[in-house]
Amino acid sequence: QQADGGANSTPKPMTHPKGQGVLQVKVLRAQHLRAVNSNGFSDPYVSIECAGHKLKSNAIKRTINPEWNEDFAFLVDDAETQDLHIRVKDHEGLLKRNKFLGEVTISLSEISGLESEPTIGPHTLTVDLHAEASGSGSSAPSTPAPLSAEQEATNAARAACGSITVEMMWTAAPAQSPEPIRKASQKE
Repeated sequence: QQADGGANSTPKPMTHPKGQGVLQVKVLRAQHLRAVNSNGFSDPYVSIECAGHKLKSNAIKRTINPEWNEDFAFLVDDAETQDLHIRVKDHEGLLKRNKFLGEVTISLSEISGLESEPTIGPHTLTVDLHAEASGSGSSAPSTPAPLSAEQEATNAARAACGSITVEMMWTAAPAQSPEPIRKASQKE
């Protein structure tokens, strides 16, 4: 006997709610961060934001090459419109303002297979950290042109922010049957 109630019926494929699921992010390490403290190091931590939730890692003392190996998970309602925003800061303590070290934004819509696969990953990704955005408009030029001195300086500043390595895994929301499933014991 089949769970859908009919011996001759063809089972319909299970579907995953489009773009809904859990994004697991493991922040592994950063390399070549800026040293912003007088001791020649930083005390970096990561602030990671996705789907309206913001989480923080522990601060690692006296390093420009921290290793966190910390796990985070985010419930995502619509992967097409959500971004993963990672910001690295230097921890200054309770009474001082933390110093910015670098940031990167990863669009979930750019992760291959997110809409169609029930599980993706884990994928390890190393990305460059960038300087804080200094305007509300797009930083990309509207027409291809040689880089100005200001653009070259901006690119050099971005390169000086270092890089971060994360491991990401996507698990789609549980599959849903396209029709309610009837128990075999029910009569038609």
